[in-house]
Amino acid sequence: MDMGSPLLLPECSFSVGGGHKHLWRHASSYGDQANIDGAVKAVREFKRVYLRKREQYQWIDDRDLIFGRNGPRHAEAPFPRGWKFSYRLPNGFHYDIKHLEAHKFSITDIAGKLYILAANGYVNMDPHGYVRG
Repeated sequence: MDMGSPLLLPECSFSVGGGHKHLWRHASSYGDQANIDGAVKAVREFKRVYLRKREQYQWIDDRDLIFGRNGPRHAEAPFPRGWKFSYRLPNGFHYDIKHLEAHKFSITDIAGKLYILAANGYVNMDPHGYVRG
């Protein structure tokens, strides 16, 4: 229920290590109190490691990619991509992804397509991992 939730990050593109890789699986496993408690702990620990203060708080992955969520919103996602984990996303919500040090970088989308961005480049990606034009 929170636009700042790490669960909205595109799992296919946000690079994490260790047990953090299981964040989205924990959130998808429900029906047992232990799974719910595990998801709450996973979200709390994920935020502690990956939500970092720059000019404002930003999600920054293990490759130093910033997943900015506060940019201008544009283009409505086709159904059902306007939803994630039973949460209705605001129209036009996406991440502006760029490198922390403005280096060249690459990123893979939900379909496995590789995008190579020049230094100072960025790409728009929705919470499901679809690159937006």
